[in-house]
Amino acid sequence: MSAIFPQVDPSHVGLDQTRLDSLGRQFDRYVADRKRPGFLAVVTRRGQVAYVGLGGFRDLEIGAPVETDTRFRFYSMTKPVTSVAAMTCYVEGLIALDDPLSKFISEFGETRIFAGGSSVRPVTVPMLEPIRIWHLMTHTAGLTYGWMFNHPVDAMYRSAGFEWDPPSGLQPDRG
Repeated sequence: MSAIFPQVDPSHVGLDQTRLDSLGRQFDRYVADRKRPGFLAVVTRRGQVAYVGLGGFRDLEIGAPVETDTRFRFYSMTKPVTSVAAMTCYVEGLIALDDPLSKFISEFGETRIFAGGSSVRPVTVPMLEPIRIWHLMTHTAGLTYGWMFNHPVDAMYRSAGFEWDPPSGLQPDRG
């Protein structure tokens, strides 16, 4: 990986240098307050790098500073990327936040909520409110990763090819 440097004056792509600099100062505070060991912030617009800010350490034990070619591990970055994609669809009128999930994935049309029993003899009740797009985006749909393996629904949905587990009695939030 090669080093990253600004390619364009921020004002030429509609960005404010003062606001970009405040981003770096905020991250510097995180480092000073020991909330983060280091950072590398890159802002692009129209395909060009307009800002690069860095600080702190890539390795605290040896005191190695963050550099413009430092690599970081991304944790859970699919969530913001997916949210941006969904909001792009919203802005373009392709989806509404109130749309039921079943409009796009018909299998969610008759979703029932686990109310008790076991994975072999489940007791379920109908959902009072359909899962909607905004439920997915706010993590209030009752879906889970299914990795905990501590509930009968975990086993039921894994065997059906799904990874979701609404805790007993949890209905989507009516907002």
